[in-house]
Amino acid sequence: GISSAYYATTQNRLIASSDIGKADVSVQARVFIGRQVEDSGGIPGISPLIGIFTHNPWWVYKWSLVLFDPGHADERLRLLDEESDSIAIQAQSSCTIPTGVWVTFNMTVYGTQATGSATSAGQTTCNVSGSFPSGTPGASGTGFGLYSGAYSALFDNVTVATVGPFNQQLLGFANAFIPGGAPGTAVHGAVAGTAELQNGVGSTPIETYYGYTSWGGLNQEKHRFDYQYPPGSMWLYSSRTYDSDGNPKTVVDYRGNTTWLDYSALYNHAYPTNVTQLLKPGLVHVTTRYGYNLTTGTTIWSYDPNHYNTTYKYDILGRLTSLTHTNSLGTTSYTYNDASNFVDITNSNGWKTRQIYDGLGRLAIVDRFLNGKSYSNQTTTYNYQNNVQSIRDPLGHQTSYTYDPIGRVVRTSKPDGNTTTVFYDDLDLIRYTYDESGVSREFFYDAVGRLIDVGLHSSNGISYDITRYTYDQVGNLVSTTDSNQLWTSYNYDNLNRLVTTTHADFSSETYAYDADGNVIMKTDRNSVKTLFAYDSLNRPITTTYCGTPTTSISYVYDSDGNILQLQNQNGTVFYKYDARSRITNETYLVNPATRQVVDLGCSGNGGTWTVSGGTSKTYKTLYSYTYDAQTSITYPDSSIFTFAYDGLGRQTNVTSSKLPYTKLTYYSNDQVKSVVYGNGLTGNYTYDVLSRPRNSTVYNGSSKLMSLVYSYNRTGTVLSVKGQVNGVSDTELYKYDMVSRLTNSTITLGAASTKLLYTYDSMGNRLQQNSNNVLTSYSYNSVTSALKSSSTPGTNTTYGYDLDGRLVSRNVTSGGPVRWTYSWSVPGDLLKVASNGATQGSYAYDAQGRRIESVESSTTKFNAYIGTETLAEILSSGTQTNYVFLGGLRVAKVSGNTVNYFHPDPLGSTRLVTTSSKSVSFSDSYLPFGQDNGTPTGSETYKFTGKPYSSATGLYYYFQRWYDPSIGRFISQDPLPGELVNPQSLNPYVYVQSLPTALVDPTGTTGQECGNESCAGGGP
Repeated sequence: GISSAYYATTQNRLIASSDIGKADVSVQARVFIGRQVEDSGGIPGISPLIGIFTHNPWWVYKWSLVLFDPGHADERLRLLDEESDSIAIQAQSSCTIPTGVWVTFNMTVYGTQATGSATSAGQTTCNVSGSFPSGTPGASGTGFGLYSGAYSALFDNVTVATVGPFNQQLLGFANAFIPGGAPGTAVHGAVAGTAELQNGVGSTPIETYYGYTSWGGLNQEKHRFDYQYPPGSMWLYSSRTYDSDGNPKTVVDYRGNTTWLDYSALYNHAYPTNVTQLLKPGLVHVTTRYGYNLTTGTTIWSYDPNHYNTTYKYDILGRLTSLTHTNSLGTTSYTYNDASNFVDITNSNGWKTRQIYDGLGRLAIVDRFLNGKSYSNQTTTYNYQNNVQSIRDPLGHQTSYTYDPIGRVVRTSKPDGNTTTVFYDDLDLIRYTYDESGVSREFFYDAVGRLIDVGLHSSNGISYDITRYTYDQVGNLVSTTDSNQLWTSYNYDNLNRLVTTTHADFSSETYAYDADGNVIMKTDRNSVKTLFAYDSLNRPITTTYCGTPTTSISYVYDSDGNILQLQNQNGTVFYKYDARSRITNETYLVNPATRQVVDLGCSGNGGTWTVSGGTSKTYKTLYSYTYDAQTSITYPDSSIFTFAYDGLGRQTNVTSSKLPYTKLTYYSNDQVKSVVYGNGLTGNYTYDVLSRPRNSTVYNGSSKLMSLVYSYNRTGTVLSVKGQVNGVSDTELYKYDMVSRLTNSTITLGAASTKLLYTYDSMGNRLQQNSNNVLTSYSYNSVTSALKSSSTPGTNTTYGYDLDGRLVSRNVTSGGPVRWTYSWSVPGDLLKVASNGATQGSYAYDAQGRRIESVESSTTKFNAYIGTETLAEILSSGTQTNYVFLGGLRVAKVSGNTVNYFHPDPLGSTRLVTTSSKSVSFSDSYLPFGQDNGTPTGSETYKFTGKPYSSATGLYYYFQRWYDPSIGRFISQDPLPGELVNPQSLNPYVYVQSLPTALVDPTGTTGQECGNESCAGGGP
């Protein structure tokens, strides 16, 4: 771009510049020198000149290498030190300025030393070298560029690289091109190698080199790998061979695993017909086979490694017309209408969708059919740049987008009339976003488009919180610094793989990899290792946790890559699949008599042994399908629940011998309209134009058992909830700060009112809570964000964490002291909670991290799952409770002959549970972060956001983590790192970024908006 730094009176040549962000650079450019168009070059006393420069991007000063002509008699190459009103010649040499040809300029600067050259075909290279004064503002310049004074010129192939001292090898690259790797002379432009420095002078070179056949086929790659312990380097190789037709015949990866490709004479050796890999360990050949239409090259059938066949048919234009699965498991057909420019897609269940395209081939309408008639459609329009201009949903609600001339969104207009806007400051590389209330966020970028700063306005509207990011020269994120000045740094090897993450408390995680980039060892912040092993298809087969005791996970796969068996120290889960790789059988063996632990090397050379103990339990879940629909689930007690669907593939009811029915109806945009329960109660739901919940009502005949009405702020945060639950009035009022964190809530339930005020630091840590004028204060570890203490009148609580950020102790002083302790597995599963030494809960997990066994109050309970939601709870005594889901909603639970029904709010929190006779067996209201608001009526496990609550520990189980509603925080760190564009998400403990009225966290790893989809298996 053109830099405004060069409009001083003595520097008014045409100048283009950029910024590499690093000093000590080598700049090179090819310049076509045209005719001279001015004698003075725009600078009194200086003749026309042309060249390249380095500069300080914050000043109007630069060091330059130029060819110049003082009177057409003594042409020279000069190094110039240019300041605001003066130009000093640092070095020069005589040389000829050719015109009408391409000249290659090179200028290399390290510290104050510089060299320069100008080379053109048929001319002697002109060289110059010298030193610049150390005190000039051009020193430590990170910018580079080119300019032409008084010459017409073209610039091409401008490159820049960082350099080392002149008395060292400049770049430190091996230049290890593959011997004999060049293709024949008829092949041009084949890259022989690439080399770059990851982080400037002194960093490890990143090098890749290539070898070719004589006709130009790539047959070898090698990557340089430098390791630290002990220091050294090696080359990682991959290769391929070709048949006589030039087809790839073998491909060998960096671990030496080979893939073979065969080509049949039936297709003139034009297409791969067999793709085979050798599975190690086991020495089993895994082969996928293909058949083709020789004329068009389209695949007409394929056999997967499990020998299941899929067939394909096409029209004369090569467009897919049908896809048929093996074993009569369904066909999807595609019917084209070229006159009206649409395609009808119909599956074996008869569910039909029509895709209509505009005259430019862009998808304009998606029309879905119900009972043979058009039912709902979504319409999309585009502008002249092919950007989406508007989207109209099936209910007619339209969102429109406005773009700038280069196709970036500048305004989003929503169906409720509110807008969000974006402003781009391209000169300063800043993007400003403004929400519906006009609150701005600023995003700062470097010259190559990487996000370097995010600025947020804090809750007081005055302070400005900045989160910063830095990168190495090849684009890896090397540090984050949040607005509390807590930093995290990242270090990479020269294959750009993360090897160390270091935190502000100087604890770190380290990683080691195999040649294919699979992690083979992780050392956590507690210095505990986890070891990994893989098969030849790069699938994990063993994970060993080097804790006390050593534990492991073992994996077994079928030929298609489906997991057949997952085993850890707590048991084994077995799987079976149909020909479409859908699970048909999930069998749990919890605490079998013996189970295997595999040590990959925690103890010397490792080994294998068995463990025993615990209450043993075996149970299974079965799934059946009709074409594309899951039609039934058989629970561990052999109860069968059958599902029905409408013509759009939406689940409409579930039946069983013990559950008469639960029925769903939908709006045309697929949001739930009503739930008709088996006990005769009906839930009705309405939504606003942004598809947010508006009314949630449960009817018993004509009377309302529950009625909640929602209103919203312009930004989408919940303003109020008003209504009643089980005859008790419920009024909830909320306020938020400028980053949408909850600051005020007033919840009036009947005659009782609870007023809550929250304050936060810049990263969302709660500093104070005022509950009906009772103040609780919180303090945090200054380098980890871990909660250190909370204090409320009469009660003080201190918290202790291990280096991995997991809560290990909680000491409560209120009258007599109570010491809570928490024990964890190496991967981060909570194993035991004790109070003053007495165990309150102990837990075991399967190899997927799902809690499959709980022991609380001398009761042992086992769990079966559908995904990460509990499908069944089985007591050691044999009593079982089945949980019934329909359309993603938890609608009922069945225990023996007893059936109860769930009635959640839009967050998925259980407000009511009713019996088969319509009586209320459970009723509850919640404070914003999940505490009970008063004393519930009855008891229930699945409460706030539909998650299971442990009354023994006071915690909610969220699959990946456990949540403490009393502090609004998880008790261990988020395993996911958060989003750079959203600094509030970088806090590893805070629940849903302190926006619990609108966001839920289905798995304990991320917050998502609730309303358009079911939430946590709960509310519509």
